[in-house]
Amino acid sequence: MKTSFIRLATVCAVSFSAVAFAAGPTPEPVALQLKWFHQFQFAGYYAALEQGYYAAEGLQVEIRERDPKQDFVDQVVSGQAEYGVGDSGLIAHYAAGKPVVALAAIFQHDALALFSKQSSGILSPYEMAGKRIMFDLAGDNNAQVRALLAEANLDESRFQKVAQSFSNDDLIRNKVDVMAGYVTDQPSCCGRKASNST
Repeated sequence: MKTSFIRLATVCAVSFSAVAFAAGPTPEPVALQLKWFHQFQFAGYYAALEQGYYAAEGLQVEIRERDPKQDFVDQVVSGQAEYGVGDSGLIAHYAAGKPVVALAAIFQHDALALFSKQSSGILSPYEMAGKRIMFDLAGDNNAQVRALLAEANLDESRFQKVAQSFSNDDLIRNKVDVMAGYVTDQPSCCGRKASNST
């Protein structure tokens, strides 16, 4: 009886080891912090996840959308995420001494743009003097907006800064004159909301 139990235990242990070995090593959990909300801009990351490319490399990837209350670069620097999607604003973070490294340039053109209502008469940054401009004020994530405004000779004394609320309603309801957003989704979102509110 005792010999049968030992044989059974040995067979189970060998079988379990074979199954564990066949399954391979445990995937490494990795968080990818996005700089914006889930949308088409990040389709390549979603496709790689769904098609198993990360898993094939031994990674268990969690793709996290932007938390408006946090600086997405600081989330990576602090260790809340291992990797992040950034933009040219990373240069300001690097210059400030933050330990960031650019691994690849995925997009050649930034999707960030400034939007205004057609009825406002604002066609370029040169018409934004004295206007309420809503953009991301967290950290240095607004380098593109600041550079655009500086090119139009608009320092912070010549317009009203409004913290990004991430709500299209602020532009539609005239709470702001200009709003930063992405060309990949903002025009269609604003168009739908505007037509639904009339």
